[in-house]
Amino acid sequence: MDMTALRIVFRMGWALPNPATRMNEDRTGCAFAYLEPGTPVVTQKVTFTVTDGKESSPVAYEGVRINVDGAILVTGDDGKAEFNLQAGTYTAKITKKGYISVTETFTVAKAAVTKNITLTSRE
Repeated sequence: MDMTALRIVFRMGWALPNPATRMNEDRTGCAFAYLEPGTPVVTQKVTFTVTDGKESSPVAYEGVRINVDGAILVTGDDGKAEFNLQAGTYTAKITKKGYISVTETFTVAKAAVTKNITLTSRE
């Protein structure tokens, strides 16, 4: 039988760049760049509170999906979900299994927005 043996020797290396972050302003030798906005982005807090709507003692609904133009959050055990949004007009779709979906349009301007949502059972 004929056999051929190969012996290969090579050296390998890699470089870890100094990451480009805003927290590391004194970096040097970084081959990457990032862009910063000319003016800071201003956001406002938008709080959704989802309950059964009873006036005397409302029950908060946990696990309600709130979709604001593609950004989805789920309410906690207090029935609340908070978004941080830039100024503008948004549409929110509030859904939970066994309940009628609610669609709300709201505007974010120069102050925080609070939306109280009442869900009604399908039964």
